This record gives sequence, C-alpha cells and structure tokens, in this order.
Amino acid sequence: MSINNALASVPVHDLRTSELWYEQLLGRPADASPMPEVSEWRFPGGGWLQVYENKQRAGAGSVTLAVENLEEQISRSAH
Repeated sequence: MSINNALASVPVHDLRTSELWYEQLLGRPADASPMPEVSEWRFPGGGWLQVYENKQRAGAGSVTLAVENLEEQISRSAH
C-alpha cells in the first residue's frame, strides 16, 4: 500500500505483534524505535505513525491513512 501521510499515535497490547502487522500493511519495517516500547513509521508527506505498547489504552486509538488512488489500493488488496 502506498501511504503518503499519516498523523497517528496508536496504543497496542503487544508491540512486537503490532509491529509485524504494520510492517505487512506498510510494506516495510519501522523507521525508528526511540524507546523499547515505541515504533514509528515516517511518510513522504511529513507525517508519522507511532505505535506504542500500553495495555490499558490498547484498542482505543484511531488512524487516518492518506493514499493517492483509493480504487487502485482496493484493487491491489483484492488480489
């Protein structure tokens, strides 16, 4: 998936499992891990996606991902 920009901070229950999921979604490993409980991905438009372990808040975050051509992305994911 070709994500151009994101501004998000997502609490997760298990960082390593979540890292693997986001790596698959974004097609690459995290760009930074500033702390052991945090992974970050940088986007061409200047935004960041920060995933961090916080069991009490896990599942309470939201993410908005911007793509250039939504129909193309849907078509790719259908295959």
